Amino acid sequence: MSSSTELKGAAIVRYYTGDATPRGGDYDGIAMVKAVKGRTFNNFFYYGGKKYDQTNAEEFAANIAPAEMAKSILGRIANTATLVPIPNSHVIAENTEGFRTLSLAQRIAAMSAGRLTAVPALVFKEPQAKSSENGPRAASHFEQAYKLIYAIDGPIVLVDDVTTLGGHFVGACWKLAGIGASVEMASAFASTTHDQVPSPLAEHDFTYDLRRPSDIFAAFFQPPGQIA
Repeated sequence: MSSSTELKGAAIVRYYTGDATPRGGDYDGIAMVKAVKGRTFNNFFYYGGKKYDQTNAEEFAANIAPAEMAKSILGRIANTATLVPIPNSHVIAENTEGFRTLSLAQRIAAMSAGRLTAVPALVFKEPQAKSSENGPRAASHFEQAYKLIYAIDGPIVLVDDVTTLGGHFVGACWKLAGIGASVEMASAFASTTHDQVPSPLAEHDFTYDLRRPSDIFAAFFQPPGQIA
């Protein structure tokens, strides 16, 4: 469970973005992420004993990925929660075409036996440059760029397809805190890694610092004896 100073989350696979030659599991993770994002990939991967390639990639995105994320989320929350998708970079309204993270959240909710509900509470005020194409990554940018279109309180689970440095998640937490909403955790299908890990297809936890830079600076330079 997250606190006021940190956001805990979980991801299903590691998405390798380093410079070394990818290994077998790295290739599988890369292809899975492209399938979830609706992008073209040339190779194939096996999951649950079934082969997936470009011809049935949408089946993986629509069924397997949300099922795994639903299981991950339900194993980490006590009761019910609202899923708030992190909007894709071009999404400026609930009905924007290509709001894939909303579709992902809705599919996760459909597999939760009624414990999860998807609400597209956040969109962007204007289209954003993609982070993968040298777009913004700072949490402070996203806090200002997001627009709240639904008032919700919590508990909330933030949902995204891929997380890298956590700027989207942290910015969303700051934005939602402005209306008193409580974020329980974050869930992503994949988290990026520049290092090759032993088990790239293993579910794993992550934690992001929710303190603002000014708070971190103040805590670091707090005189001895005044530490809370």
